[in-house]
Amino acid sequence: MTITKEAAIYHIYLRGDVLFKCLEEEDFNIIWDKIHHEFFQDELSYEKVCLDEYGKEIPCLIGENSF
Repeated sequence: MTITKEAAIYHIYLRGDVLFKCLEEEDFNIIWDKIHHEFFQDELSYEKVCLDEYGKEIPCLIGENSF
């Protein structure tokens, strides 16, 4: 993964447990599109985590958090 100033990763959760972790946006979009119709909304969620220039997880801007 190439780290840029605006890089982010995604974690997908099923019933609060990690289902997929550290997905790049392209992979997240493919997987989320395929699975979010298969589960009830209250069972499936995701978290967007921003990365600093060193690849360390940092909070994203307000309005860009979990679904």
